[in-house]
Amino acid sequence: MCMTIMLGLLLTVACLVLPGCATSGAPSAYGGNFADSDAVRNRQPARKGLRAAERMLDAGNPYSAITRLHHTIATYPETEAGIDARFVLGRTYYDVNSLVQAHDLLSAYLERAPKGQYAAEARELITRLQEDMQKRYPTPEATESRAQMLRAEIATGNAAMETHTALADLLWKQSRYEESARTYVQATQQFPSLVSDALLTRRVEIADDGSYTVLTPGEIMRRDREANPLRIFNVTAFPAGRDRRTLAYRRYVVAGQVTNQGSSVLRNAEVHVTLFGFGNVIYDTRTQQFGTLRPGQVRAFSLRFSNFDDLNRIERYDTVGSYDR
Repeated sequence: MCMTIMLGLLLTVACLVLPGCATSGAPSAYGGNFADSDAVRNRQPARKGLRAAERMLDAGNPYSAITRLHHTIATYPETEAGIDARFVLGRTYYDVNSLVQAHDLLSAYLERAPKGQYAAEARELITRLQEDMQKRYPTPEATESRAQMLRAEIATGNAAMETHTALADLLWKQSRYEESARTYVQATQQFPSLVSDALLTRRVEIADDGSYTVLTPGEIMRRDREANPLRIFNVTAFPAGRDRRTLAYRRYVVAGQVTNQGSSVLRNAEVHVTLFGFGNVIYDTRTQQFGTLRPGQVRAFSLRFSNFDDLNRIERYDTVGSYDR
């Protein structure tokens, strides 16, 4: 009897410590068991990336947020934040009228989190997407027929301003950006007040000499990279340096990479990492200097922190880049 009890206790202990044991955490609403995966280690940086993207959206910078959300999904694909990022990215694509991408990402979110916190909103958005796509994207034949009718009306010389903008809008939604921009610019010559139209100014930048720049999604993203050339990515954090006697970790490491995604050289490039405890208590701030970063150059960083009272009390970290042009 004693031997049987002892054997049962040993099996219970083994089950608790071995990684393959079936009692290793409860499944989440996201359809996976996050207790035994890399998601535990990556949860904090993934959530940090998602929150950063949400702050960009709140500030009215959807294209910056799109870049950050793609990075979060690619780096932490199966964390809860990585899965939530699919929903946020899908909703953002919907807001900027990229309907196909929005549909794919919202569907990917629902596939991974059918009972997630955004599941109901995702299903509602997909329904609206399907309705919008039917309205905005009729058959190619119907679209071209509509365009020809608008061109014919404009050719008479008596078309209203709304006819010109309707043709330009139709061409833009077909991704015929250059033709759309040319239609807008020609319309401004007949209707000068159109220059200040909110939709036109989001799509075409007209100079005083009459030249213009087409503000395609690619051009907007290029400008964002130029405005924010120092990109910090692949950031992760982990404990290191066990004490041989107590086996407690003595250091906390934040590592990652930076790149110059702009087209000009960055000088005095630096990454500043701040470590926070509970209640936003600042434990320490450290800086890694890179000097000059050429366009497209990638550099790694790794900063070690030891100025904290308890590793378990570390709440988060922030990474901020700085540079001179």
